Amino acid sequence: MNIFFHLSLNNNAFHFFFLTQYNNIIILKHITTKLKSHQDRELLGRLYHDANSVFEFGVGESTLIAAHVGVPRYSGVDSDANWIAKARESVLPHNMSQYRFTFADIGPTKMFGRAIQTNVSKIPLSYQSTPLYSEMEAFDVYLVDGRYRVACACSSMLHAISRHANMSTVLFGVHDWSTPMTSKRDYDKLLAIGTIVHKSTKLAVLQVRSNVTAIDIAQIWEENIWSTW
Repeated sequence: MNIFFHLSLNNNAFHFFFLTQYNNIIILKHITTKLKSHQDRELLGRLYHDANSVFEFGVGESTLIAAHVGVPRYSGVDSDANWIAKARESVLPHNMSQYRFTFADIGPTKMFGRAIQTNVSKIPLSYQSTPLYSEMEAFDVYLVDGRYRVACACSSMLHAISRHANMSTVLFGVHDWSTPMTSKRDYDKLLAIGTIVHKSTKLAVLQVRSNVTAIDIAQIWEENIWSTW
């Protein structure tokens, strides 16, 4: 069974989805935007299909994938209020009005929700921590695709641990892993606390190493709270 539908998230970005059902899993086959590659969408679609809950740092195309495959519990945060509004609108046709969206006030922003003033004291709390505080249960999948990615991956891991999740099953996705910017973003720091268990073109999915403690993760978080990537 094939399904085709269209979504516009803003005046300059038109998203075209072509999905197919494969072994009872709906996966994305083609899209015209450059947010994620075909392999990234297929991997994310499979992970989300099998998940009961998803948390996202950075909303957009992945949010619609979550709604389309029917993830029942979803929460997402973004530093761009317009993206939050558009993402909320995009999931309504999928009857996902229960999805939670949080605007992270990190001060005035520029392209891709980057803070213009990068040393504002509220940034670590507003973006990296507060959106998770009110979530009393861990999520099956955490996706980091917004700002402060190393720090947000760490806060996601700390959230799952603090909520007594089975850490052998919780997944942490980090987008734009295999790009020329990877070294600049210091993603390799995450390999000290996590192991890559799934990999596509630009999406790496990690699990926390069994010998890693919350203190180990918190140390890396503290070292990277001001890294805007």
